[in-house]
Amino acid sequence: MPKKKPADEVTHLVCQMGPILHGYPPDVQETVITQLYTMFLVGWPDFLREDLLQEHMKHIQTMIPPLELIQHGKAGHPLNRKGKAHGNGTN
Repeated sequence: MPKKKPADEVTHLVCQMGPILHGYPPDVQETVITQLYTMFLVGWPDFLREDLLQEHMKHIQTMIPPLELIQHGKAGHPLNRKGKAHGNGTN
């Protein structure tokens, strides 16, 4: 049996996590993701963590547009649409 590619493993894990987080408020989802990322970072020595954070933020920023297109369509996130309020969703 052929070994799974890392991208396939990532897709599998993300697809499992989505339903687990679904329905929880954004602040709970954010805290879970933050704690998972922190668990990852503590596995690296201090002198590498800042570089990892910077590289991951760059990667995240490149992933936002295609994922936003998938999730919200061509119009984008409702709060980013022309004439809509901006902010944390409480406006």
